[in-house]
Amino acid sequence: NEERQFSLFNVVKFPDDPCTATENREGVCLTKEECDQRSGSKSGTCAQGYGVCCIVALGCGQSSSTNNTYLVMSTSKPTETYCEYSFLKSKSTICRFKFTFNEFQIHPPEEGTTATTAPTGNGGSIGQCINDAFVISTPGGPGSPMICGYNTNQHIFVDAPSAQAVVAAFTFGTKSYARKYNIKVSQYQCGAEAAGPPGCLQYFTGTSGAVANFNFPTGDSATSTTTTHLA
Repeated sequence: NEERQFSLFNVVKFPDDPCTATENREGVCLTKEECDQRSGSKSGTCAQGYGVCCIVALGCGQSSSTNNTYLVMSTSKPTETYCEYSFLKSKSTICRFKFTFNEFQIHPPEEGTTATTAPTGNGGSIGQCINDAFVISTPGGPGSPMICGYNTNQHIFVDAPSAQAVVAAFTFGTKSYARKYNIKVSQYQCGAEAAGPPGCLQYFTGTSGAVANFNFPTGDSATSTTTTHLA
């Protein structure tokens, strides 16, 4: 009976394991059908060729429960003044989210001056994210500080103590700037060593390296003499 016939691949599911995709991205191993359902792009194969390495990239206002979801913007003139992304847990045992800033450059904070006279304009706001801003909200948790400026190669961990969505939001002001970001959002199960302890904003596991404040231009063309610390 044709009605009773079905393909094995209609019922195969993979455990959302990470996989290596093109352009040095990390996707998640899914069936082709699941990847299509999540509006993902297929980038190579996995599971000995039975699955596809699926890359899910969100647009403003969209949400995802897929591990290793990406937020990407390459235009210097975003059409939105506010851009929000929502993330649900891929499984109930998820406790922590990590936002890895492969690229992150938005308008910097209000700059200070070494002049002897008091600065004009937004007095008292030196170091504040007046024009552009990024913040992560976590229902039942502390969320993240508000940041802006240059944060490439930085990262942020947040707790996810409830079943409600973790929300990452950008605000873009009117000032012209060469904005761009490429952020990977990963999910970690409770107790995972790679996620660090609860409440930890950043967690480093390397035996060497450099730790910098947010908006400190490590490896950038800017110099520390033109950098204003975030308030």
